[in-house]
Amino acid sequence: MSAKAIKRLKDYQLKKFDKKSLIGEKWQHIRSLIDKNFPSGRFSFVDLGGGNGLFADRIFDHYPQAKGLVLDNSQTLLKLNKLHHNKTIIYDSAENIDQILNGQQIDIIFMHFVLHHFVTDNYLGTREMQRNIISNAANILSAGGFIGIFESIYNGRFIDNLPGWLIYNLTSSKAISFLIRLAGANTAGCGVCFLSKKEWDKEILSSGCEVVDYSKFNVRMFRNRLYTIMVRTILHISSSYQGYFCVKKK
Repeated sequence: MSAKAIKRLKDYQLKKFDKKSLIGEKWQHIRSLIDKNFPSGRFSFVDLGGGNGLFADRIFDHYPQAKGLVLDNSQTLLKLNKLHHNKTIIYDSAENIDQILNGQQIDIIFMHFVLHHFVTDNYLGTREMQRNIISNAANILSAGGFIGIFESIYNGRFIDNLPGWLIYNLTSSKAISFLIRLAGANTAGCGVCFLSKKEWDKEILSSGCEVVDYSKFNVRMFRNRLYTIMVRTILHISSSYQGYFCVKKK
């Protein structure tokens, strides 16, 4: 099945993503990967789904010789970017990344909490879209470059990837979007597609890449413990956390 175009969130949904860039131990982890792979501080990068550009700005603050491109399909978020002489802003969709770069090699491609938003009008098409985007990114990766993938991980109790499948079907349904939004899903009516750790590993391998470094970050699902237990039970979740995959071409 051929993946169709990525669905786009509405402006009121996009407001949630006008937020600060990664900070604390997550930022320190990303810096350690950059320093390890590009100790000179000179590198090119693409922030895929980079939105308001705050993460790119943080990169420039610490690596003034870096050159970066912020790519997003939301003009609403891109308009929030600060101008920088080493920053290029492009309004386009992630599935076109190889066409946009047109043979140009990139050292680092950041995919921070965006792959689960690359959804189409059905589940199989969505999975194909995620796989294709990783593959297309690998095609423009320089020798020695890496793809940094930050994702929220949901592992099932007895069926490994069931939570992600359930979440996709619930959030993509227009018929119950009002109820799903009340339950706390900002992407209700559009959809979101999380995967388990094992499924991300499989998708990365099938995209012609390999995970060379992986780190796990524990986060609290909801403030209310009782609500968290209820959601975990309904969605068949055994564990949830955030994972950072450092990915290179095989």
